[in-house]
Amino acid sequence: MKEIDFQDLLIDAWNKFKERWKPLCVASLLGYFVPFIAFMVCYMFILFGFMASTKYGYEPDVAAFIPLFIALPILFIVLFLFTIGTENYCMKICRGENPDNKDFFLPAKTYLRVIAAEFLVMLIANIGIIVCIVPGLILLFFFSLVSYAVIDHPELGIIDCMKLSWRLVKQYWKPILILDIIVYALQSVISSTVVGLIPVVPFGILVTSLLYTKFNDESAAHPQPQNEPNVIPPTYQA
Repeated sequence: MKEIDFQDLLIDAWNKFKERWKPLCVASLLGYFVPFIAFMVCYMFILFGFMASTKYGYEPDVAAFIPLFIALPILFIVLFLFTIGTENYCMKICRGENPDNKDFFLPAKTYLRVIAAEFLVMLIANIGIIVCIVPGLILLFFFSLVSYAVIDHPELGIIDCMKLSWRLVKQYWKPILILDIIVYALQSVISSTVVGLIPVVPFGILVTSLLYTKFNDESAAHPQPQNEPNVIPPTYQA
């Protein structure tokens, strides 16, 4: 495995982000920031109302939480659609293509495949967490590229996409882990401004997309040699 220059990779990701910052930020604004802020405002409004009722001795109205229970799954769906669409859009950027706004949307079959793959990942990871927290986190790390594999390889089955994620992360675990830590640190600092969530979320997806496309395409161009059975050459008589 070649040594990865993290500075060059981050600079490359930043240059690609600058070229496409407008559609990425608009998608983040509409698909992540606005739904998230709207949900938090609704949550805080209901929570403060509940606390005020308790403070002044009124019977808290449990029915007030019904809008929250409705809004929560809607938020998850919107964030899921945004994330998967942005991953597809960013992979095209990383491969030098010229993506259009329609690339933020994928066929329904792809979304269902991603949901099935993520469900299996969470099921396996939860078993690992029940046994011990660390194995569950390790499993989540090794399956962190599953959604990219499902989007990128519609010809593969879900299990094969999970195997692909496992193989790529296993082969390139060090650069992926280091970049994940760097991106997490950047997101923690920039997102503290709240508005910084708009650019930093798609930038993080772009960095991961760059890692995936780089390692996936390298693996496809240079497949691992398979062990061949020992064949005894025939002996020819003079």
